[in-house]
Amino acid sequence: MKIKKCPKYSDPLKILKEDDLKKIHEASIKILEDIGVRFYSNKVLKILKDKDINVDFGSKLVKIKREVVECCLKKVPKEFCLYSQNYDELKIGSDNFFVVSTIDNPYILDPSTNIRREGKLEDVINTVKLIDELPFFHICCNPVVVHDIDPRIALLYACIEVFKNTQKHCLVEPTNGLEAKFVIKLGAAIAGSMKKLCNKPIISTSVAPSSPLKFPENTCEVILEFARNKLPIIIVHGSISGVSSPVTIAGTIAQANAESLAAITLIQLINEGSPVVYGGALSNFDMRFGTCAYGASEYGLLSIITAQMARFYSLPSNGACGATNSNITDTQAGYEKMNSTMLAYMAGHDVVCDAGLNSNSITSFESLLLQDEILNKAVNISKKVEVNEETLSLELIKKASNKGDYLSEPLTLKYMSTDFNFSNIGNREIYERWLLKGGLDISKVALERAKKIIKANNPKLLTEDKLDRINAVINLAKEELLNSKS
Repeated sequence: MKIKKCPKYSDPLKILKEDDLKKIHEASIKILEDIGVRFYSNKVLKILKDKDINVDFGSKLVKIKREVVECCLKKVPKEFCLYSQNYDELKIGSDNFFVVSTIDNPYILDPSTNIRREGKLEDVINTVKLIDELPFFHICCNPVVVHDIDPRIALLYACIEVFKNTQKHCLVEPTNGLEAKFVIKLGAAIAGSMKKLCNKPIISTSVAPSSPLKFPENTCEVILEFARNKLPIIIVHGSISGVSSPVTIAGTIAQANAESLAAITLIQLINEGSPVVYGGALSNFDMRFGTCAYGASEYGLLSIITAQMARFYSLPSNGACGATNSNITDTQAGYEKMNSTMLAYMAGHDVVCDAGLNSNSITSFESLLLQDEILNKAVNISKKVEVNEETLSLELIKKASNKGDYLSEPLTLKYMSTDFNFSNIGNREIYERWLLKGGLDISKVALERAKKIIKANNPKLLTEDKLDRINAVINLAKEELLNSKS
């Protein structure tokens, strides 16, 4: 397991003025008070009703007053820790920057044919082995949806392979309450007990409202299971301007912010002090092709505003990076991923998530290496520049003014690997040497390196007693999930 400690960007970009942020907050409060949000779960509606919230059980409509929202915002921890399996800390809300790998892409580019196909359990194993070795991914997810196992238990089998093949913190995405219950049980089996899991969470989850202003029953169930155990939840408002939110940027932010505030309020009313990360992955719609414009510059602009809103509330923030509409790891993928990654980093987010290929629907080995390379370059702009007598090098400059170069100087050897960033997969060789080595483009270089990493990485992370506890959970899950009508 490799992790590169990354500093959060020290002077975050700003799109909106403070008065604009206040206007958005007021608009979101008005949405919650006057328009309302629908929670399609009677369990959630009962919890809210018991807290004297305005609930209509027939329409599932909930209207939340300003004072309730603002009170719940104050209860969210400003900092909290996620943990790896060996209990390395990832302090969220601090001066650190963390990256989440791609999540639940339905497809993968086959490494042999470069053709899109549905994901399999073997793809989870291989992709997680790769992510485990990439230093700029700090949090690992189930990278692809598994299609070669019964869908009622596929997610649990995928989660087990994530646990088996990386010690990095695991972000899991159960699709309903039953899956959430058993994923949490798996986490407890690995941690040693439910108490140990809750004290040092080695798992977290993300939840997404269904825009506009709806929380489906399955989303509510996941929130309930994780909030009851005070396990971390990342909120991902994912409105699409012009489709599921107003076509204007201001309107999209106001609606998305209302959805996040509603989620935060619910989580804190379920279990006060539950750790939450505010954020999302907002995009606009390309009316010409009927697709989300993940590669557009507005994707990064919306991420900057999302980070601003989080700071307005003094909350940890989550944004999306590495976004592209490209279907393969080509030039378009490179410049679009660099654009969204750089803007998300400079936005000052605490956590960002790689968005894969094809608007977050395809993953591939080579795209993960490309994203790791891009992150390497993005965070390098926060590098501390030492200014002292030695680094100013006045005597050396005087000497070299006669000599003509600095190549043989001891200071050059000392600082050449610290003051400047080196590429891991990009080519900087002269044309003839590059040609002699095969003349490969970056995607082919990345793919070959990925295959070598996967072949060499054969972790044995789980002890026999942990495997026994996992098997007990999966046997229980089979009985319940395979017999469940949902």
